[in-house]
Amino acid sequence: MWEQWSEGTGSRNHIMLGSPAAWFYSHLGGLQLPTYPNATGWRYFHIQPSVLERLGSASVSLQTPAGSVGSEWSVDCSTGSYFINATVPTGSTARVRFDTSVCGSGLTSIRESGETVWDGDGFHSVVTGVKSGWAEGLYVYLVVGSGTYTFQVFVVAMQWSMKTDSLRPK
Repeated sequence: MWEQWSEGTGSRNHIMLGSPAAWFYSHLGGLQLPTYPNATGWRYFHIQPSVLERLGSASVSLQTPAGSVGSEWSVDCSTGSYFINATVPTGSTARVRFDTSVCGSGLTSIRESGETVWDGDGFHSVVTGVKSGWAEGLYVYLVVGSGTYTFQVFVVAMQWSMKTDSLRPK
């Protein structure tokens, strides 16, 4: 939408043409509604943050019709792990995505409050509210119900070996 009728003479500086704040919520923090028709009102949503090693951490929260939703992450590759905190309002369900390539790594396990919910053997139903899990491509997904979760993701940092021409653990 332009400010004038003649094409090309307006500023085009309108919020509908882009919003940096929306990018922070939907990409850096990863709070997203799925694209299928029944995903309305934040009753089912995705938490799929872009965990960036150089940034170190990010935290976002959003008031929705269902209640407060939130995503917080922190990463320090020298420790061999990163954290994702997820807040899911009462009556809602979220799919949380974990990137297996953070720290140039291979994901070895995911723990919630100290209990292993994902490892090389797959999903473990040991924490109330963590309903299911699967791996797909470079990601591991966990479906969680209402509540606040603290996930610690353990990784094996990899390094390229010139001698063997392959990746190996550091």
